[in-house]
Amino acid sequence: MSERIVITGGGAIGCSIAYFLSLQKTPGREIWVIEKDPTYRIASSSLSASSIRQQFSTPICIQLSQFGYDFFSSCEREKAQYGAGVDLVDCGYLFVGNAQQESVLRRRSSLARSLGVELQEHSAEVLQQRYPWMNVSDLTYAVEGIAGEGWFDGYSVMQWFRNRAREAGVHFATGEAAGYRTRGNRITHVELTNGREISGARS
Repeated sequence: MSERIVITGGGAIGCSIAYFLSLQKTPGREIWVIEKDPTYRIASSSLSASSIRQQFSTPICIQLSQFGYDFFSSCEREKAQYGAGVDLVDCGYLFVGNAQQESVLRRRSSLARSLGVELQEHSAEVLQQRYPWMNVSDLTYAVEGIAGEGWFDGYSVMQWFRNRAREAGVHFATGEAAGYRTRGNRITHVELTNGREISGARS
């Protein structure tokens, strides 16, 4: 029995899962992605603000963002090869805090630096010079990312993963999952609203 993987939802997350699974080149594996709206008119991948930062409070979130930023950067470098990138724009996040928030922000900055995040701290005076429109009277701490942060086009990211997955042989089906058939603790079939079933295994 060969393996079939069925992914419900073909937005950026579903398509990226399909893409990375396809890189494993597992013999006999077949990958399917089910998406109810191939136009993606109201999908979060199309409507998201689509930003990325490295200033987080846990190592795993920071490391995930570092991987994501490096990956998006590689997509931009491959524009000539694929004809499209993800429109990544470098622009650091600025976080500010008052006396009650300062200790938490400083601990977060210390953690981020320990994992290689490039940050620049600003005094209230420097902040006022850089951003004259900002009221800094109650601010005691400010930190700005100087690399590895910015925003991108969510729809382009989704299409990048979708196109690369198609090239790798991933199957895409239009439909909406209505239910699942199980055997023990495993899902064996995905039932679609149009009456079609997609099995999680194939002969």
